[in-house]
Amino acid sequence: MNRQELKAAPRVVLVGEANPYGGDPRYALYCEPRNSAGGRLCFDILRMSRNEYVRTFGRVNLCPSKWSAPTARARALELALGGAPLVLFGAKVCSAFGMSFDPFTIGSLIGRFPEGRIGERVVKFTCAILPHPSGLCRRWGEPPGQTENFARARKLILDLRDAAERAQAVATAPAGGEA
Repeated sequence: MNRQELKAAPRVVLVGEANPYGGDPRYALYCEPRNSAGGRLCFDILRMSRNEYVRTFGRVNLCPSKWSAPTARARALELALGGAPLVLFGAKVCSAFGMSFDPFTIGSLIGRFPEGRIGERVVKFTCAILPHPSGLCRRWGEPPGQTENFARARKLILDLRDAAERAQAVATAPAGGEA
């Protein structure tokens, strides 16, 4: 793929809550400082270099700096309708998508978004659900244990990435076997 096609390809998007270090979207789930949620995700869970991590994934927070449920829900709907595969981190993020928090789940899932005063908009999208990558989340240490859970998460995220790349290759292949 050339640069333009690579930029247009739907990368897997990592979805976090809010950035306590500031609202600049370039630093959503960023891998510095090392002990931040993005640092743990990049280096401990995915075992990637900073450059590989930044090149491979889109990264967004639902809120710029402080959690707001209405802001998060509006941003979640935009992402669900965007077509890119998503990785949702934590119960708060899942709630913004109108989904229950069921860690280590992957597939085409249903999000429910309030619409109007009593309506609901149902959106189907591809995602994985994982515990929040902060050092405060205890779900990573639950059986079978942190090392195994990190490996499970790594596999889910990389499988989602690989599936997105295969789908993009099929979508951009010449029709009818033309070269």
